[in-house]
Amino acid sequence: MTTVLVVDDEPAVLDTLTACCDNAGYEPIASLDGKDALRLFFQHHPDLVIADIMMPGLNGFELCKRIREVSEVPIIVLSALGAEREKVQGLQAGADDYIVKPVGMAELVARIEDDRVNMLPVDIASSDVREQLRLGHPADHLLPARVLRWIRQRGLFGTAGR
Repeated sequence: MTTVLVVDDEPAVLDTLTACCDNAGYEPIASLDGKDALRLFFQHHPDLVIADIMMPGLNGFELCKRIREVSEVPIIVLSALGAEREKVQGLQAGADDYIVKPVGMAELVARIEDDRVNMLPVDIASSDVREQLRLGHPADHLLPARVLRWIRQRGLFGTAGR
């Protein structure tokens, strides 16, 4: 079963999110703060993380950064902070998706499903992917964000066509 680490400092929101995950067939792991969430991340190795930004102890931006140091697990930020700079900061911290509260539960489940599909293994040796890498084009239509990030971090995009 797919495990989802759900992190929000508001108990009512956390209860709603964990119930949503449970009803959608996922196994939720709940945490009320960033430090506890990081501990639970290392303990349970979840398949996906949903994290708020404004939390005591360790905020969501720092949580994303810490997780990204060791894992490419999909991270969805779910926050009341909706300004563009905050969205960009969340994505730069390592989030794969950024959703502004309030969000409908059907939309949240759809985004979880999308990130789960994107975490499926990608054949980096396929000719289409190799050609995209050789040409130096970000193969957004071929590769999940986590794989693109991994490739960019290692400088594996080619220089042809630049």
